[in-house]
Amino acid sequence: REHSAFELRRKLQQRFYKSGAFDVSALVERCLLEMQERDFQSDERFTNRFVESKLANNPHGPYRILQDLQNRGISREMSDEILNKLGNQELWLKKALKCLERLHKKGKEQTPAVLNQKLYQRGFSWETIELALAEYQNFIKHSESGELNAEPETFTTENP
Repeated sequence: REHSAFELRRKLQQRFYKSGAFDVSALVERCLLEMQERDFQSDERFTNRFVESKLANNPHGPYRILQDLQNRGISREMSDEILNKLGNQELWLKKALKCLERLHKKGKEQTPAVLNQKLYQRGFSWETIELALAEYQNFIKHSESGELNAEPETFTTENP
């Protein structure tokens, strides 16, 4: 998999430190520079692939993805740029609804406050949470009255 410069720096420092090499930081920086010059490592490429992977596989919101990127040494500016390019409000709403669908399938009835907290912990904005909960509660209301098929997929749009 791709690695950020921060991750590679940490790995190389650990490896060189264990081997007893002196002036580890200068050696690591030279290695990283060489890797970047040969296009073996690129934070932008790493960020793109990381975000694409998260969007394809996880029902997480933009704030969670931003935090994951910052933990990997990616700047806030680069993270914001890539997220804005690859995601939009409609996508985040679909992701939040997918998350609610998974919770609904577990069969345990949960209060709106609990659902609110679960979505927030997964990195969704308050605006997205409010929209998703409104759509979810509308689904529950209609499914209880028999107006809709009670399958959870009826309150979500197609998979993102």
